[in-house]
Parts: sequence; structure tokens; C-alpha cells
Amino acid sequence: MGDFMLRKAITKLQAVIIAVIVIVAAIAVVLAYLYPLGPLAPDVILIGVPAPLTGPGAQMGEPIPWIVSYIENVINKEGGIFLEEYGRKIPVKFLLKDNQADFDLTATITEELIIKDKVPLILVPIGALAMPAAGMKAEKYGVPCILHFCPASTIEIIGPSQHVYYTTWSWSEVVQNILKACKLIETNGKIGLLAVNNAEGQRIHRMVKNIAPGMGFEVIDYGLYSPGLIDFSPYIERMKTDKAEICFAYCWFEESAIFWRQCHEMGYKPKVAYIGMAAAEPSTVAALGGDLGLGLIALGLFSPAFPFKDSITGKLVKELYDMYTKETGRTAGVNMASYVGFEITVDVIRRAGSLSKEKILRALSETNLNTAWGNINFKKLYDEALMKIYATVEPELLIQPDHTCVLPSVIIQWFKEDGRWVDKIIYVGRWTEIPVQAKMIPIPGSE
Repeated sequence: MGDFMLRKAITKLQAVIIAVIVIVAAIAVVLAYLYPLGPLAPDVILIGVPAPLTGPGAQMGEPIPWIVSYIENVINKEGGIFLEEYGRKIPVKFLLKDNQADFDLTATITEELIIKDKVPLILVPIGALAMPAAGMKAEKYGVPCILHFCPASTIEIIGPSQHVYYTTWSWSEVVQNILKACKLIETNGKIGLLAVNNAEGQRIHRMVKNIAPGMGFEVIDYGLYSPGLIDFSPYIERMKTDKAEICFAYCWFEESAIFWRQCHEMGYKPKVAYIGMAAAEPSTVAALGGDLGLGLIALGLFSPAFPFKDSITGKLVKELYDMYTKETGRTAGVNMASYVGFEITVDVIRRAGSLSKEKILRALSETNLNTAWGNINFKKLYDEALMKIYATVEPELLIQPDHTCVLPSVIIQWFKEDGRWVDKIIYVGRWTEIPVQAKMIPIPGSE
């Protein structure tokens, strides 16, 4: 009797155990269906973004906080970016850090983002001088890195790399286009050439000397000036004496404004003037004072007149500019081009479907994206004509052509409308999909 009762109790216990196992298995199946097994998903996708928000060159980073907020809101409102690795959408957060356009600070910030914050990708959306620091740190730690809106000289500084990709423009093309624009009005063909003695100034100075004579110009070379110069009068006096009707002075930020004010004070008014950084943005042109910006020409790397749409929301470039002005009360200039760096980043993470550095790097190398700045394609080769030009005057662009994308650049001129500074495209070169907006005019008072 006792054995029978024991066997009966064991049978009941077995039945209970089997029932529990069945229930647990059923729950596991349901949970597996609702929450697919895989690596533990992070709360957010962190992207490291060193950018100039204060200090010298802060005007270049001015729209970036708005861009970050806008793109995060758009993406996260839909739950984030879908990552196949985790089987669900994850919100994105751009970890924006102020590098003050300083090389050493950028190196420190980038290292912290990689080691402390463990970001799988570094994006530097703007800020030429500090970009090499970020790129070299990313290469050291094996982290994918996008140096967007990046001068070609940075490619030479960093050298061949596995993890760094560049969106850039061709200064040789810009120089040719400026010189071709100079032919749109009548001048004596004399170019007064001056440039700041830094990496960019040296390259541009060299290119003008090499290219202009073959286009029928006489170059009067005043050499390279030391950064921080506040008295340009000796150079300006010579430009006046030599009757240089075309002024090509690649000056740096505040020096650019000082130079042009002194030109007016000394009565030097060339018919065409390219003065560098003071004519890059509406804010810098306004800072010249009065109507001193009228007629200045500049490199137009980004403009609300561009006919392209952004890949995240499908908005035209002009719509992005208008939204920024409406929401901030400010007017963006070429600095709005930094938006496109975030477009590339979002696209790369989406296609990678993972936060694995290897998968992100592979997706980055395979980028072929239509953006607000045109097509970004790291696999598209230069045509034969461009290869010859770059080999002669801009070899930096041939260091890693499969890591480099050359973007559209046009020539703009500054006008004033209803009290606001407006840049209009006057020459497009080979970028014929971009419309010419205005006929070039001489500097007022130069005739």
C-alpha cells in the first residue's frame, strides 16, 4: 500500500513537472516571438560629433545644434533607426561636443568619445583645422569616421587610412571657376595674389600661380602673410600701384575682414574681389559693416538654390534653410552644408543594421546616397580629365579616391535685398544641374 501511494505521488509530481515545463516552454515561445533572442540592445545609438560651437570659427558650427535637434526628433518620433542585429528600432543620439576648432582639444574629445562613450562612429560635420586630429584618433582606435565638408589637405595630413572617409571639394576646380567668373566682366587681367601662410593658403596660392597664366591672366604675386596680421597696408598699396583689377586674397576669418576694410580705407576698389573667409557667410559679410560686402565673390559650396533634396525627410535645400531661419531667427550660409554629414551617418547606420564597427565600416565604404548636396558615392571613380587635373595640381585627391567624394562647388556673389545679405550663384562650371541665379557685376565704385 505504501509503495503504491509513493508511486502515485511520484506520478503526480511528474505530471506537475511536465505541466510546468510545457507552460515555461509556451511562455518562452511567446517571448521569443515578441522579443527575438539576440544581443542585448542599447538604449540609444550614440554617434560622436566633435564640432566648433565656440571660439574661432564658431560661426561655421552655428546651425549644428539645430540640425542635431531636428534630425533626432524626425528619426526618434518614428522609434529610431531599425537595427537588424537587435530586431527593433533604437533611438539615435548625436553626442555633440564643442571642440572650439582646436586641434588638441579635438584629439582629446575624440578619444573620450571612443574610449569612454564607446561610440561606434565619429562624425566631424564641419571645422577644417581640427579634422585631422579626429581622423587620426579614429584611425588609431579602429573606429569608422566621416570627415564631412573637409578640405583635401586633411587627406594628405592623415595619409592612407582604413577607417576615415572624406567628403570634400576641389580647390583646383574652385580656382578655375573663380578665374572663369572673372572673365564674365571686363578687366585688365591683372591678378593681385595674396594668401595666408597656412596649409590651405599655401595650396591655393600655389594653384593660382600655376593655373591663372594658362588662362590668360597676369599674376602679381605678393606672397604669403603671417596669420594674425592686422596691417595689410603695404600689400594694398602695391595692389593699387600695380593696378590689379582682380584681387585674389585668400585671408583667414577676422583677417579677411580687416584686409577688406583697409582696402576701402585706402581707396583700393578692384573690379573683382575674392577675399576668403569674410565672404563665406551672411553673418561674416554683415560684420564687414555697411555695404562693404557688395559685389564680393566667394566659393559657394552649399546654397538654398541647390536643387537637391535631403535623404532623411525629402525636403529641398531651401526648405531646410527656411525652417532654420523661422525656428532660430538666424540666417544660415554655407555652414548648413554640415547637415549632409548627418544624412550620411543615418544612412550608414541604417544599412549596417548593426553597431558593429566592421559592419558600419563596410556600409560606409559602399555609400551611394542622394543628399541635399548631391550624390555621395565613395566607389565612383574620377573621370580621365579630372584625374589629369588632380595629378598636376591637387594630388591630395588621389591619395585615397575610394575614400573620397568630391562635391559640387559653384561661385557666388553677394547682393543686398531688403536690408538682408543674399548670395546668388553666378557661375556653376561642370555642375550644370545647379541653376545660375544672377549676372555678375563689378565691385560698386570700381569703375
